[in-house]
Amino acid sequence: MGNLLTSLNLAANSMDVIEQSIGVIQNNVTNASTPGYVRQTPTLLARSFDPQSGVTGGVQFGPVQSARNQFAEQAVRYQNALLGTATRMAASLNSLQQGFNVSGTGGIPGR
Repeated sequence: MGNLLTSLNLAANSMDVIEQSIGVIQNNVTNASTPGYVRQTPTLLARSFDPQSGVTGGVQFGPVQSARNQFAEQAVRYQNALLGTATRMAASLNSLQQGFNVSGTGGIPGR
């Protein structure tokens, strides 16, 4: 009877792992057209198996892996910071530029 319950528990656990994996895949399909979404991959881990000590083995759901590239993400954040700095500088210089007239007939007077 113990072997039957052990087998049923292993089967139930495996079905839970499959359900979690399908959830990750469903999330990928649902968000495939979302801008900025990056595909995720479920990780399956093997449980140890030792029938002598009663360890039954099986599979367990591991951490979800993202296909996001950390180097590229950092580069985007850096470029956005540079863009913000350049935008602020352009706004400051634009207000200063209004005091100078290219034709030379106005603006700051010469000697």
